[in-house]
Amino acid sequence: MDPYVEKMINNYSKKKGTDRRDIRPEEIQERCIYSLINEGFKLLEEGIARCPSDIDVVWYVALLPFASSEANIFLIEKRVHGFGWPLYKGGPMFYADLLGLDQIVKQMDKYAQQLPNVPHWKASALLRKIAGMNVSLAEYWKKHHAEPKDESKAATHQEKSKL
Repeated sequence: MDPYVEKMINNYSKKKGTDRRDIRPEEIQERCIYSLINEGFKLLEEGIARCPSDIDVVWYVALLPFASSEANIFLIEKRVHGFGWPLYKGGPMFYADLLGLDQIVKQMDKYAQQLPNVPHWKASALLRKIAGMNVSLAEYWKKHHAEPKDESKAATHQEKSKL
């Protein structure tokens, strides 16, 4: 690191009362991904996103094969232009289920305690609720937000979902 930059960072840290320390790569990942996941839960909570998969699809580029009429080969076409989330991780909401919602809440609470003035470390009410139920987001969403098959109930369901 440039000595001038290092000195500037150290002076700023002292001024702010921040202790300098080494940070594990896992902690960097958690701090990036967990706050992103938490924001996804807030989108669901506030009704901005219709379902977890709507959030996931925004974050990755779906590569779908299509047949070429000229060369008789399969090509890859980008159908959804997202933010480059790795396809094999399925998007942040799906990935949250893989990690375990209780683990995410536990780590977020730890970071919230370390950084009480940083509001994005406060776990959303929905994230905390589902983690406390010991079910995945997918299980919870399927049980509590499934569309009714009976068309007479569909209008009632749509009215309730607006509340």
